[in-house]
Amino acid sequence: EDLECDDECSVPIPSSRHWYASVGINAARSEYDNGDRPFHILQKPGETIYLPYGRVHSVFNMDDTIAITANYGSEGNFDEVWKTVVTDGEKRHWRKLYYQVFNKEQRRRARESEYWHPDEYVDDEEDENVVNEEDIHSILHNLKKRLSGDDVNAKRESFMTLSKLINSDGDDNDNILRAVFNSRLAESIIDGLEDPSYVMVLRSLRVIGHIVSGSNENAQAMIDAGLMPKMQALLSQDSNEPTLQLVKKEACYVLTNIAGGTDEQTNELLKKGILNRVIELAYSSNRGLREEAIWVIANVVSSLDEHVISAVESGALEALYNFLSDGDAKVVAFVLQSIENILEVGTETGKTYAQKVVNMDGLEALERLASSQNMTVQQRANEVLKRFFTK
Repeated sequence: EDLECDDECSVPIPSSRHWYASVGINAARSEYDNGDRPFHILQKPGETIYLPYGRVHSVFNMDDTIAITANYGSEGNFDEVWKTVVTDGEKRHWRKLYYQVFNKEQRRRARESEYWHPDEYVDDEEDENVVNEEDIHSILHNLKKRLSGDDVNAKRESFMTLSKLINSDGDDNDNILRAVFNSRLAESIIDGLEDPSYVMVLRSLRVIGHIVSGSNENAQAMIDAGLMPKMQALLSQDSNEPTLQLVKKEACYVLTNIAGGTDEQTNELLKKGILNRVIELAYSSNRGLREEAIWVIANVVSSLDEHVISAVESGALEALYNFLSDGDAKVVAFVLQSIENILEVGTETGKTYAQKVVNMDGLEALERLASSQNMTVQQRANEVLKRFFTK
C-alpha cells in the first residue's frame, strides 16, 4: 500500500510530477525481495545511459527535454527480439530481418527457436547461408524502384538496406554484388551522388565504399557504371555546407580504394582530373578530410612511373611534405614511404625531385622526423635522408 498514489494524484491520468511525488518516491525507497534497491541517476545533457534488456525503469524530465532513445537487439536478447518480431510484426518484418540482416549463426538460432515458420523457409538446404536467388532479385528490384522515386524516406531506407546487404560477411555476398551489377542497380546507386541532399549523397557514397573496397573487380564494375565523372563533379562542388566536408572525406575513401587498385584504375583518377581536386583537399582546414586526401595521393604515387610523374606535376610532392608536420605516426610513415617512391622515380628518370624537396625546405621536416620517438617514422626518415640527400 506504500506504493498507492496519494489524494493529490488520484485522478484518471495523473501528471508525471504528481506520480513521482507519491508512487514514484515510495517505489524508489523500497527494498525488494532479492534485497536490491533502485538506482537513482541524474542524466545530464549529452550523456548516454545504457539499460540492460528487461530492466524496469522510469524517467522524470526535470525540464523541457529532447531525448533520443532506442531499443536494439544483441546476442543477449536475441531470442526475445526474434519472438517479438515474429509474433507482433508482419511477415515482411521477420523476412527482412532473417534474409537481409542476420548472419549464418543468427539464422541458425532463429530456425531452432519455437517461433520459426518452416513453411516459409526458402534457404538452400545444402548451404544454409545462401539467400534464395529469386529473393535477392525481388529485393534489389524493389530497392532500385525506391531509389528512382521521390520519397526521401524510401531512398534513405534503401541505402541503409544496401549497406547491410553489401557489407555482410555471408557466403552470399558475391551473389548479391553480382545481382547488383546485373540489375543495373549500380547506376542507381551512383545517381545518388547527384541528389540535392548531401545527407543522401553521403549514404550513396557509403554504399559505393562498401562495394569498391571488396575487390578490384567490384571497383572496375562501378567505374564502368559511370562513377568517375560524378565523383569529379562532386569534389568540384564549393559550398559552406558543413556536411559537404564529410561528403568529400567519404568520397576520398572511395578514391583511396580505386587508387590502390589496378594501374588502369589509378589512371582513371589522373585522366579525369580527379587527382587535382584531391590535392586541393590535402590543404583543407578539416584534418579528417586532409588525411583522407593524403591516402589517395599516397596510393597514386605508389603506382607506375608515369603516374608518379603526372602526380608530381599536379603538386603531389608538396602536398605530401605539407602533411608531414601534422599527421599521426601511422600516416606519416606511409607518407614517407610515398615520398621515397617519388624520389626513386626521380632518380631513375632524371627528374630533379630531390632538389624540389630542398627548395621547399623539406630537409628540415625530414631531419626532425629522423629523431622521432616512433621507430618506424624515424627509420623511414633516415632512409630517405641517406638514399637521396647524403653526398
